[in-house]
Amino acid sequence: MIKNGETFDMIFIDADKEGYLEYFKKSLKVLKKNGIVAVDNVLFHGQVLDLENNGPMPASVRIVNDIIYKDDAVFASMLTVGDGLTLVLKK
Repeated sequence: MIKNGETFDMIFIDADKEGYLEYFKKSLKVLKKNGIVAVDNVLFHGQVLDLENNGPMPASVRIVNDIIYKDDAVFASMLTVGDGLTLVLKK
């Protein structure tokens, strides 16, 4: 999809947590301006909030959360229902 120049209005990420960072970076490349990336499981059963838990899944999600909220090219809002969902709007 990246090779043919196709772009998207919305992308939903719900996959292996260790791959979230790469999926997010690739999503931004093909997302239209004012498009939305929805990132699922951003609290990952509450494990992301437990900073003592450095398992691969919660640590990976924690890194992606941090990168999203430090990125000046997007607006982001986390919904803390269920396992959490972050909506990211590309500026």
